[in-house]
Amino acid sequence: MTTDIVQDLVPATTAIVDAAPAARPTASPLIRLHANDDVLIARAPIELGQELPEFGLRMRAQVPAGHKIAARRIAAGEPVRKYDTVIGAAQRDIEAGEHVHTHNLVLIDFDRDPGFCEDVRPVDHVSEAERATFMGIVRP
Repeated sequence: MTTDIVQDLVPATTAIVDAAPAARPTASPLIRLHANDDVLIARAPIELGQELPEFGLRMRAQVPAGHKIAARRIAAGEPVRKYDTVIGAAQRDIEAGEHVHTHNLVLIDFDRDPGFCEDVRPVDHVSEAERATFMGIVRP
């Protein structure tokens, strides 16, 4: 009977192995950290002129991995948001798809409300009597 079970499984296993692998979606070279962000982050180097249809962008500059790219047109003097937090202001007009860095972004004074500890919840500590113990020999 065991042989019958194995023989019944072999064709199914073979079918799974022979099946074409499902196409994996390719990861976008850009990531948006927050829905309100004005910039996207390059996950990989981006080439000048590269089309990024998922964001409706055509790159206006070559951008190294980890750098910021304007997700939309940002007017001169307008605050720039990353992590839904103001990180500076546009020093000049920045077009969508342009590299955002020290050449076109300046630090500005602004009121911040970091919301420190807004979501704090009290911690239920385990009493001394309820804590786990070890009764054994600790070997070197």
